[in-house]
Amino acid sequence: MTVLKRGVIAKALLEGTSAPVFTARIAHRKLRWEFLGRPTPFPFKILDKLGQKAFAKEHGADVPATLAVFDTAEIAADKSALRSHLARCSSDFVLKPVHGYQNKQAFAVRGGAHDLLRNKPFDVNAAADVIAADDEFSSYMVEELLADERGDAAPSRLPVDFKFWCFGPTIAHVTIIVSRERRGEGYTVAVADCDESFTPQPTWCALPTSAESGLVELVPLPLKPLCWDHMVATARRLGAAVGAFARIDIYATPRGAVFGEFQLLFDLVDWNDRADAAIRTMWRGRDGAG
Repeated sequence: MTVLKRGVIAKALLEGTSAPVFTARIAHRKLRWEFLGRPTPFPFKILDKLGQKAFAKEHGADVPATLAVFDTAEIAADKSALRSHLARCSSDFVLKPVHGYQNKQAFAVRGGAHDLLRNKPFDVNAAADVIAADDEFSSYMVEELLADERGDAAPSRLPVDFKFWCFGPTIAHVTIIVSRERRGEGYTVAVADCDESFTPQPTWCALPTSAESGLVELVPLPLKPLCWDHMVATARRLGAAVGAFARIDIYATPRGAVFGEFQLLFDLVDWNDRADAAIRTMWRGRDGAG
C-alpha cells in the first residue's frame, strides 16, 4: 500500500469523529493489522471467536460452550444441514460467524423458537438462506446462549453485556449494554456506564440519532451483579494477558463471570470526547499497554 493510499484511508477514518486521538490510534492498528498485514501481538486472529475463547480459557476465564462449528459451503450445498447441526445443540444458542463482528449474520435464539436479536420467531430455513448466501464469512459456530445471573427474569431479552475498557490490567471504564433491539438495519441500545467500583460515570458513547447507525439511550445502572468482583478480576487478568488496549466483554451469569469476546478494532464514530481523553492520557507504547 502506498503512503498516499494509507493517508487517504486515515483521513477518511478521522473525518467526522469527536474522538480524534482514539480514532488515530485505532486507525493505525487497522492500517498495520488489516491493510498492511503486519503481525499482531496476539496468538489468535483478531476476529477469531474460537481463538479468543481458547486464549481466555487458557488464562483462567470461563467461556461459553461451543456446540458446533461448520463451513458456510456446507450450508450452501445443503441447507438442511443447518437444521441437523442445531438438532444436536441445546435450545438456547447463538449462531454466528467464527470471524464475525457487529452481530452481522448472527442469531441469538431462546427456547429454539425466538430470535432475540430480531425480536421475532426464529426461522431455521431463513437462517440457512442467509448463511448459504454469505460471501463474507467462511465458517459459522453455535455456542450456548448465556443466562443472566439473576435467573434470566426477562427471557425475551439478551443477557446484559458488560464491556470493560482495559489498558493491560488497568480498567479505565465499563460500558454496559443493558438492552439492544434491532430497528431495520440498526439498533436501539440502552446504555449505562460505571467504573470498576460500579460507581456511575458519564458515558463514553456518542449519541447517534440515525436509526440506520443505531440509537443510543442512556439509562440508570442496572443492579450490581452478585459476581461483580469476579468480573473485575477476570477483566484485569485477561487485560494483562492480552497486553494491549482492548475492550473485554464479560457476562454476569448464574455460574459467575463468563468471557464474551475481545474487541480490538472499533466503530470509530461510536465514542465521544471523554473516551478520547482517556486514550490520550492512558495509552502506553505502540498498542496501548506497552
